[in-house]
Amino acid sequence: MNLELNPKLLDVVEFEDSSERTSVKRRGTIVETFGEPTNAVLIEISDSQGLPLNYITSKLEDIKSVWAAGAPTAESTPTEAQKYFEKGILFLQNGIIARAKDQFSRAFSLEENLRANLLNATIVLAQKGKLDAAIRVYELLLELQPRYDLARENLSAAYVQRGIKLGRSDLLNQAIDDFNLAMMLRPRPESIRLIRHNLVAAYTRLGIRYSDFKQCQQAVSYFLLAFELDPSDTTQRNLAIGLVASSAAKTETESQVPEAEFFRQAIQMGLTFSECSNAYGATLARHGRISEATLALETAVAADPKNELARKNLETILRQQIPGDLMTGLIPIEARELAGGTTFD
Repeated sequence: MNLELNPKLLDVVEFEDSSERTSVKRRGTIVETFGEPTNAVLIEISDSQGLPLNYITSKLEDIKSVWAAGAPTAESTPTEAQKYFEKGILFLQNGIIARAKDQFSRAFSLEENLRANLLNATIVLAQKGKLDAAIRVYELLLELQPRYDLARENLSAAYVQRGIKLGRSDLLNQAIDDFNLAMMLRPRPESIRLIRHNLVAAYTRLGIRYSDFKQCQQAVSYFLLAFELDPSDTTQRNLAIGLVASSAAKTETESQVPEAEFFRQAIQMGLTFSECSNAYGATLARHGRISEATLALETAVAADPKNELARKNLETILRQQIPGDLMTGLIPIEARELAGGTTFD
């Protein structure tokens, strides 16, 4: 079965395939017609998982429409449930969701185990990267079978995978929406932990982005969201650096480098005075206050000669390179894949 959801004609046909050494009777789905009126068709032949194997052009008089004839093949006689199921697949391929849903509902009421066939085919679709289509089918399956936990788990995984894909395209707010949808499905505890990690990664990236854009208050709000979800050393450090940067951005008049007391909260959160001075100086440089930034970075190096980040920033600013190249010390967090494909039904 092919769940690519690409438009197809609702016509399954039977024909003699003479492309090999011996002629074989096959079934396929018409994907294109030729002539006016139609005198030939292009037929897609798929494997048992619905993956296209071959395309064959055949004359109209050489094919037999299975559904139009309403007759089963000599090879096997499908059950009533299987007929409904196959019609549901055909409607689904053409995006006729309401009719597909009706056919699947009839099929599952007669043979509930057919739901596993739809689940497994949708998993293949997700594994091929067709996440929008897979999510669409998982959602339909859950509408029909609300207590189908395997479908719920796989839908959650598909949301996570799409969220990661969106995040890699820098569509972080949309990625966060998908991660939240995955969380609301209440998957297994290990999945929830991974989803929470990906939310933290997305919030952290947003915080770093706003920090780079010199919008320090917005950056702090995202670092705080990441810290609330996962109060780890990394998220605490990013939040502390964000608070220091925000303080530097708010300073409107020239001043000397603040004493350690000024950075009390950040130091209590684990930063050293040298790291605070570096973040303070890098932020000042981004705001064009080069002389103050230089003094702050010199203070950072003096407080801790082993602070390589502060030393590199000071060298950069002394070479009169672009202040935007200076680093505050923020640490990005990488997203993690959530494996889908649970098929033991």
